Amino acid sequence: MDNLLHTRTTTRALSRLKLDAGDLVEVNDFEKGNLEEVASISDAGCVYFRGGHGAREWPDTLYSG
Repeated sequence: MDNLLHTRTTTRALSRLKLDAGDLVEVNDFEKGNLEEVASISDAGCVYFRGGHGAREWPDTLYSG
């Protein structure tokens, strides 16, 4: 994906989600009910989850209830 397009997609998704640490999100990975707790968001916009092991996703693959 083009870097500019990726940046725009990430920015729009973060604006839509309005995430904070501790929020629960659903990961769009074809498994219903796959909830994760937000630990932090990197400067690049990648969302990291609690529990370690480097679990992370880009915000355009997440849903917030």
